[in-house]
Amino acid sequence: MLYCPNPTCQTLNLEGTRICQQCHSPLPYRYLWAAGLTSPAPEAGRLLGDRYLSKGNGIFLDTLPGYPPIASIEELPDFLLAYLRLAALRLHIPLAYDLIPQDPTSGNANLLLLEEAALWQPERSVSSSKGNPSTVAVLPAITPLWEKVSGRRQLSWLWQIANLWEPMVREGVGSTLLTPELLRVEGCLLRILELRSDHPDQPATLAHLGQLWQTWQRSAQPDIAAFLNTLSAGLLEGRINSSIALIEELDQQIAIANRGKPRHIHIATQTDQGPTRSRNEDACYPASGTLQSEILQSGQPSSPLAIVCDGIGGHQGGDVASNLAIAAVYQKLQNLPVVTLSPEAIAYAIDESVAIANDRISQRNDDEQRQDRQRMGTTLVMGLIKHQELYVGHVGDSRAYWITPWGCHQITLDDDVASRQMRLGYNFYRQALQHPNAGSLVQALGMSGSSLLHPTVQRLLIDEDSVLLFCSDGLSDGDRVEEYWDTNLLPVLRGQADLVGVSQRLVELANTLNGHDNVTVAVVHYQVPDASADRELITNYMSSTLGDVPIPVAKEPQAVLSAPSPTTTPTATQVVAPTATVVEPAPRRPVPLFLSLVFATVLVGVLAYLLLPILRGAGFLASDPSPTSTPQPSPSSTAPSPLAPSAVIQVGRVNTSNPAPLGLFPQPQLGDAAGKSITPGTVLQVIEKPSIEGTPWLRVQVCSLGSESTAAPPPTEVASLTLVPQLGEEGWVQEAELLPRAMPVATEAIAGSPCGPTATPLSPQTPTPTPPPLG
Repeated sequence: MLYCPNPTCQTLNLEGTRICQQCHSPLPYRYLWAAGLTSPAPEAGRLLGDRYLSKGNGIFLDTLPGYPPIASIEELPDFLLAYLRLAALRLHIPLAYDLIPQDPTSGNANLLLLEEAALWQPERSVSSSKGNPSTVAVLPAITPLWEKVSGRRQLSWLWQIANLWEPMVREGVGSTLLTPELLRVEGCLLRILELRSDHPDQPATLAHLGQLWQTWQRSAQPDIAAFLNTLSAGLLEGRINSSIALIEELDQQIAIANRGKPRHIHIATQTDQGPTRSRNEDACYPASGTLQSEILQSGQPSSPLAIVCDGIGGHQGGDVASNLAIAAVYQKLQNLPVVTLSPEAIAYAIDESVAIANDRISQRNDDEQRQDRQRMGTTLVMGLIKHQELYVGHVGDSRAYWITPWGCHQITLDDDVASRQMRLGYNFYRQALQHPNAGSLVQALGMSGSSLLHPTVQRLLIDEDSVLLFCSDGLSDGDRVEEYWDTNLLPVLRGQADLVGVSQRLVELANTLNGHDNVTVAVVHYQVPDASADRELITNYMSSTLGDVPIPVAKEPQAVLSAPSPTTTPTATQVVAPTATVVEPAPRRPVPLFLSLVFATVLVGVLAYLLLPILRGAGFLASDPSPTSTPQPSPSSTAPSPLAPSAVIQVGRVNTSNPAPLGLFPQPQLGDAAGKSITPGTVLQVIEKPSIEGTPWLRVQVCSLGSESTAAPPPTEVASLTLVPQLGEEGWVQEAELLPRAMPVATEAIAGSPCGPTATPLSPQTPTPTPPPLG
């Protein structure tokens, strides 16, 4: 059962249901991987922390997705920091989600749960003939598929390992890339199941990598076998002594393998001001409503481009900033000679185009003497395609997604406070999101000089049919892409939807389920005509092994890597990584369990029938004259009412085109009392919750002000709500008015505010102040 994330509903829903049966809110499914198991995984059906349901084989489902993780850690353990610091590589490495204390008798230490892990759902894939909406499995390991796929796919996997090598070795987890059981594959995309720490006495080296790759050379396809033999020998002998040199060698061979292989590119864009905004501050390239199609050949100078910008500044000029950015980037990149440029030169050109756009907007701000919040700015996300290569650049919180035949993956990491807290190793991402300023941007175009701007540019290889989505937060907010990619974007890969219609439906989805902002999308269909054989092979293998994928169990202490010898060809038994133990799931006994539940239910019913009249007669229970409604179940122990006394909540928006303002009154009677308007984003703490003359009221204190509190309240029909409350002010609100807007946040959100007795940082390791929001 899955609890509805809507704090005013919290209805239990059967697993597999897409929307809440009571309030029709979307139900997010967060399937998690338990990392570092040193003994068999908890059997299917067991509930950990009153929240995480075991699906067997180390997979868990969060049954309370509307609440932050439950971990309470004064100091994050060292093994967790690598996950946080490598979050920018989320396309390959899962994110830390929660840490669950374990009973020492279970044989496991604290259980680390990972989201965006190497898992897949058959029902949410191109081939959905097997399984049901609640079926989830681990992706296959690289080893059994290695000898089956094409040489070009083998090169793609090696290239990704080479690009992950330097950052993972720097964080002390390079041994992960030497452990084939931890290297999972989703088509052409390499996914890491979990991280494994290097032995303190012998760090992972490129020679160890060469040793592993030399064992793979025996089953490599004939068109790359000789190359891989030379490459692994170069690693073993030290002739290739850096990951940069290794990537250069692979780049040259990949270019040869893709020679004469066309790519079909289709780009559709759409932008809309949304149902609640008076103007559209977003912009995109190509122009909204257009469809561009092109066939790319290797060595061709053409480089298709897609750009999405989300303006910041409202009436102050967000639309001006976004259009200035589009024009500057396009002007710099439209005639870029990609054929003659190295990958580093292309990445530099993208970085330079973003800097030019930033300087133009910043200069416009300076010319018009705009300061602080008056400065206009914009986010930017863009993709440039060079045959088999995709370059993604971004600043701000507009996002890029990669949709494969088996999953949807966020490529970019938002430039906001929550992401920064995670990357600095201060907190889990989901916990950092509870901070009132979690979504505040730490950088955007136009806010300062380019010397203070740090755009992110990524280079990816695409070797199979894919959909690339670039969008503003009007769509990505609320995890709408993660929830609806399979019904709106996957049909493109099935050949069941046209790109223009898909872009229009995404805008409609954003306006219906979010509706608070402008929305812009650029949808790219990237087709590889000769990759169908690899896709069919992998799809058939994944379907045939569903539920039978061996799961590695961590070994303690971890084995020391063997020292490779350049003169000795390693045998199959000399593979660098320690051998994983296959854990068979514990046998289930559904029939006895079912009979036990039936017996317990009957027994409870009989006792209730006999005891209820006695209890009512003794005055222990009050009689209910109209027992016609059945209360909805709620998670009493782990999901308290969001409006209980001492609860901390953030005021959100309601999905109506003209919402009534939320009033803060000096007394719990409306009458003619003058009230104040509580704007979205304001954080309140509930002091008491009385019922006055049959109407539930709440006495609250203002802990922090919303981003709109400094502006004059919008004109409304409630003439008395003409002021905004002050920080620390107490007052009364109607419970029925606050409930639809209430969003629970962590109590740390009021640290240092008038509601908190002492100032406490967001995390015990967080000494840095939170910057003011940029938009």
